[in-house]
Amino acid sequence: MKNEGAQDAFDDKGEISKKRGRIARCSSQWLDIRTFPTTAECVAALRADGREIWATDLAQSAILLEGTAIQLPPRLAIVMGREADGVSAEMLEAANRCTGLRVCLPMYGYNDSFNLSVATAMVLHHLFLCCPEARGDLTPERKRALRLEWYGRLARTDAQRAEFLARVDDPPPPFGDVRRPDEHRTAWVPPKIARKEQEQAATLAEQRQALRGDGSGEDGGAGVHDAEGGGAM
Repeated sequence: MKNEGAQDAFDDKGEISKKRGRIARCSSQWLDIRTFPTTAECVAALRADGREIWATDLAQSAILLEGTAIQLPPRLAIVMGREADGVSAEMLEAANRCTGLRVCLPMYGYNDSFNLSVATAMVLHHLFLCCPEARGDLTPERKRALRLEWYGRLARTDAQRAEFLARVDDPPPPFGDVRRPDEHRTAWVPPKIARKEQEQAATLAEQRQALRGDGSGEDGGAGVHDAEGGGAM
């Protein structure tokens, strides 16, 4: 965790690859994902990479992710299980053998689980609060390689691509605060949704016009409140 940020994803049995386009909304394209056919091979790769394995689990022995006193190892792999049955027994055993921990998010009320994407985001957020220096903590060589790859993807034209790639070794400083100024807080609506909203607004306008045309709105139809006599029901 401290040496790699949250750039690497180890995909046990290809679960991420199967659903990444449908669930991740293409955000996974900005991660370096390594896929393994078996859990054993994934565990072996994590150990070879020098990572301590922590697993999310609802066991009574699991440590609640509360506060920021928890100490993170120099290199950490946090395992998220499936929504239906959690982390596999094989991966839990691997975490135990690696002197890793079982951790869970504190929850209250009658539910004992979060949606997987929500739980993953909350766990990572908490770990970064415990170890803020892990944010973006990649080697200079790794950062340059990512800029070279990402700048090319972000460009929409050849001119933009040339402009962006010219900054690979002279990147702009990262934002220290991603909150937008008030004058730039214009919501972006995907074109498909915008067209649907425009069609719905046009249909509603036509319906209102039709009601005015047939006179049904003149005398106070059913359900319209009458301030004098109580209104028709």
